[in-house]
Amino acid sequence: MGVRKTQAIAEVLYQKCGEADALLVERIHSSFVESMVRFYTDSEKVAPMPGAEELFRSLQGRGIRVAVNSGFPRVIVDAILLRFGWIWEGLVDDSIASDEVPAGRPFPHMIRTLMDRAGVVLPAQVMKVGDTTVDIEEGRQAECGLVVAVTTGANTREELTDFTPDRIIDHLESILGLL
Repeated sequence: MGVRKTQAIAEVLYQKCGEADALLVERIHSSFVESMVRFYTDSEKVAPMPGAEELFRSLQGRGIRVAVNSGFPRVIVDAILLRFGWIWEGLVDDSIASDEVPAGRPFPHMIRTLMDRAGVVLPAQVMKVGDTTVDIEEGRQAECGLVVAVTTGANTREELTDFTPDRIIDHLESILGLL
């Protein structure tokens, strides 16, 4: 969870088969992307995380830019953003996907690119919020001022704790108290 999906597929193939043929990785990835775009476009199960939209509005009301980054490729990120209407409604100021940078998480490229686009020079002005251990690593490598883990993802509180985020929260609403 959280890493570039071609990397994740290659790692699973290597673990299961002892090798990761590039052509097979690409075929699996293409099928995965098609399935995920369909899912995020059509599934009734897809909805924003509870409290996300209210949080984004509150942050922007305080003059804080909201940007999202993802281990998914751009086509899936766009499907999600379109489905939620976050760009049209102005709830997200910018977004970036792992296939738009030299390397995805845990490397800091996505955060640094978003910082450049926003004119943010000091990483200390960035709060990285994520729900995976690689989110925490990415925030640390980017030297973010605050790295916050949310317990709503694939990793348990204990797993997140092992990666020493600055804070661990259970609900997005808690972010406002950290400002």
